[in-house]
Amino acid sequence: MAAIIENIIPEQNFEKVGQQIGAILQLELSNQKTLQNFTEPVDVYLERMDPPNDHEKIFVNVLYSGTNNNEDNQKRSQGNVNYYVDVYSTGKSSENRSGDLDSNVRCNKFLGMIRYILSYTGYKTLGFAPGFIGNVSVESIEKGSPENVDTNYTTMGRITLSVRMIEDQELETGPVLSEALTGVKLDLTEKGYQYKTIKL
Repeated sequence: MAAIIENIIPEQNFEKVGQQIGAILQLELSNQKTLQNFTEPVDVYLERMDPPNDHEKIFVNVLYSGTNNNEDNQKRSQGNVNYYVDVYSTGKSSENRSGDLDSNVRCNKFLGMIRYILSYTGYKTLGFAPGFIGNVSVESIEKGSPENVDTNYTTMGRITLSVRMIEDQELETGPVLSEALTGVKLDLTEKGYQYKTIKL
């Protein structure tokens, strides 16, 4: 069986949106670091699979979760695309604060800033042209319990973001009409006209 798709399949919209979410968070969190003068680094990753290491106080990871299409035709499909925005925070115990509290407070702070950024009205289209994005909404925020590993307490929080968008695909090219015959009868007789259309 031979391949029938002759064009290069382009980057899909859900890929573009995932990259854009990461870029927006990197930009806005870096700006907040300047405005608030906090010491935590701003590291935003896309589809990272490695767990946090001993030297990372916090990082953000954007992951594609899945798509639920509810409007499909031959030309396009439309539905809600879900992304996870995971925040990993590590903390160590000190004289003034326990490790689990240090980790939790930092994680909550970044979850709050990210929720604000993704809910901000200026990002309702995530920077794309009107019509590309139908809706952006923060669906949920979840937290896990801190885990103590080698004196480090690691906390993970997850924001689920739903983005309504369209995916397009090219239509199959049909056969070219070379000629067409049309018969027209006069009332109830067998007499009439025949028209012939010829491709020029």
